[in-house]
Amino acid sequence: MKKILISTVLSAFLSVPAVFAQSYSNAWRNADVNEINRFPMHTDFIAFESEAIADGDHDMSEHYLSLDDKWFFSWYQNANEAPEDFYALDFNADDWLFLKMPAIWEVNRHGSPVYIRSGYPWRGRFDKAAPEVPVEGNSTGLYRGFIKKRPEWNGRQVIVHFGMAASCITFWLNGQFVGYAEDSRVPAEFDITPYLREGRNLYAFKIQKYCDGTYLEDHDTWRLSGIGRPSYIYTRNKNTQVEDIRINASLDDNYDKGRLTIEADVAGRATIYYTLADDKGNIVAETSELANAAGGQTYTTVIDGLNINHWTAETPYLYTLTATLKQGTKTIEVIKQRVGFRKIETKGGELLVNGQPVLLKGVNRYETDPDGGYLIAREKMIDDIKKMKAMHINAVRTTCPKTPYGMSCATNTAFMCVPTPISTPRD
Repeated sequence: MKKILISTVLSAFLSVPAVFAQSYSNAWRNADVNEINRFPMHTDFIAFESEAIADGDHDMSEHYLSLDDKWFFSWYQNANEAPEDFYALDFNADDWLFLKMPAIWEVNRHGSPVYIRSGYPWRGRFDKAAPEVPVEGNSTGLYRGFIKKRPEWNGRQVIVHFGMAASCITFWLNGQFVGYAEDSRVPAEFDITPYLREGRNLYAFKIQKYCDGTYLEDHDTWRLSGIGRPSYIYTRNKNTQVEDIRINASLDDNYDKGRLTIEADVAGRATIYYTLADDKGNIVAETSELANAAGGQTYTTVIDGLNINHWTAETPYLYTLTATLKQGTKTIEVIKQRVGFRKIETKGGELLVNGQPVLLKGVNRYETDPDGGYLIAREKMIDDIKKMKAMHINAVRTTCPKTPYGMSCATNTAFMCVPTPISTPRD
């Protein structure tokens, strides 16, 4: 769904530039607009304030606030029926319903689920060509809620994260337009630092069932709408932070020693320390990098010749990489990621995992559930994985890059996307 990016830095402004006000209202039917003022995409992680709590739940961090609660909600069958000023501070939403996020509308009696093997949901009643999408039948959900600004957010960068907003989201804070995004299978994040006020803040956002990006979703699946993944607020050090981190844990050409490659985008002057621990907490490698880039720079660290346990589907051994960003002795943030060492390649028409040929016995798994729609309980996900293992399935192609409970295709312990075999989840 990547098209021309419309983005700007708003940190120096407390009011919305005119270009935003003119462009966001029609963004959902403009093929040149994929996002407005969206926070840059990055790998999935939360930075904790100390190593002591980095292994725990996100709620343990004072820099994290879940938005998965009851919100004022109003649903409209057609896009033109939704009031345009619903985000205003003086708008009266007393007669709205309550809907707990995350939630899919159609399984909460707002509209009907639609299954189509190919083509578009509006076929037979809408004859316009792309990027036009229908107004009639394009159901729209409006959300409003109040969040109190925490004292510990003062002086920090504050980001709001919406998980899987299908098919597009437009967001306002305190009556001001903040941003727009329409990638319905990945998170949408916005930097809300310049819009926050002391005390209570009004959050308002709109989700539409169809946008011009829906033309890129011609596949056999249930067409559902709403918020399908957890949403939250998190804060970062405004000047010094790990903006992004990418980890590749592989093997050497002899499939013996481990090679760990870490790419970190670091803003500010600080030292980033890395430690790699086995499943018993023993440190097997450690190193550090000095960063000094006000605007952010990528620092690549390679650790070769590691004596490690190999990851396989039968022995899914995982290590823990801890990245600690410090200025002197002061800890700025701590990031932990679990990694498995394996090498995947193709030779002679065969798929090799750690040098051994693997016969793929795979399935296509859409992230849908009869009760929750796109929202799937962790217990049901684990049950699916156990059933697949029992049927000797070793590969899964999934339509969703991140599941509700952190079991993502890129970094999970539960299953791997094709061509990587799946493994049973481990605590």
